[in-house]
Amino acid sequence: MVWALPIIYCTLLCYPTVRSVALLLYILLSSYVIYCAVGAQSNITRLQSFAWQACYRFLFFYLRYMEVGAGSPTSLRNYLVMDALAILGGFINIVRVPERWMPGKFDYCCNSHQIMHVLVVASILYLHWGVVDDLAWISRSPCLPH
Repeated sequence: MVWALPIIYCTLLCYPTVRSVALLLYILLSSYVIYCAVGAQSNITRLQSFAWQACYRFLFFYLRYMEVGAGSPTSLRNYLVMDALAILGGFINIVRVPERWMPGKFDYCCNSHQIMHVLVVASILYLHWGVVDDLAWISRSPCLPH
């Protein structure tokens, strides 16, 4: 849920007022997403409840890509891999692969839920590497006066 906070902060580093509003909006959006995910009737609706949050993050990826926002040029790749791994993990958990192909063989080990957790942990590593890259960039690149 809080994955985008450092991304938003670094992207809008030189725009403190806009940054504060964007962070508050993301926190409110995340609260709503949690509400929707907890009350979801199926895994598919649970995953769909995270779509708005992902779209909001991709807005900041786009700002960086267009060089409107700040941040390390190399951290964007880490953030994109982070989201791709998280989405892949959610998708695998929904389609129930590999236990759908071989029922009973993956009840205790290597089932879709476990694979999803491994992919989410890997995505958090990519978040970490992206944030470390951004923090190093911030220490070298102060904002220029507007």
